[in-house]
Amino acid sequence: AVHNFGDAEHISVEALWDQLLTDGMLIYGVSSDDAHNFLKLGPKHSNPGRGWVMVRSDSFNADSISEAMYHGDFYATSGVILSQLESGQKGTSLTVDEEATARELESTFVSGHKVAQGEPGCLIEFIGDGGEVLKQILGTTGSTEISTDSSYVRAKVTFTTKSSAGLENFYCWTQPVFTDG
Repeated sequence: AVHNFGDAEHISVEALWDQLLTDGMLIYGVSSDDAHNFLKLGPKHSNPGRGWVMVRSDSFNADSISEAMYHGDFYATSGVILSQLESGQKGTSLTVDEEATARELESTFVSGHKVAQGEPGCLIEFIGDGGEVLKQILGTTGSTEISTDSSYVRAKVTFTTKSSAGLENFYCWTQPVFTDG
């Protein structure tokens, strides 16, 4: 799966990322589908469309895209699309594009993480040192000011949908902003 939640013997990939960020390492969050099965689709198969990055670039060429990624001007997603993302030393703000997200989630290639509980909607979390949730917002728009109380701030969006198959979560992870620049 794109988002490895860990198990009794292993911490989640996200918790590992937060440990590295807390230790001061600049590690960008990426998402990929690790596809192996292209002819048989289903939640038990390693299909394409489970994770990718969205890059902000001035032009659609390899050099521009690579440069933007080198500078962390991208976010990781499993289907959540942002219409606005601003991060800097003063704060981070984002807006989920509900229409673009709905279009992505209609694709037969995109599959979320099945969950037993929850309500359809959007949860934005701003996360700091050690993976601590600094602020939560129920809704599609959120912002937070950067404070020196944490060495970094990043955002995670959880978009929950309900269908005949049950509840599914889709995610988006923004890059960290370090409070010391």
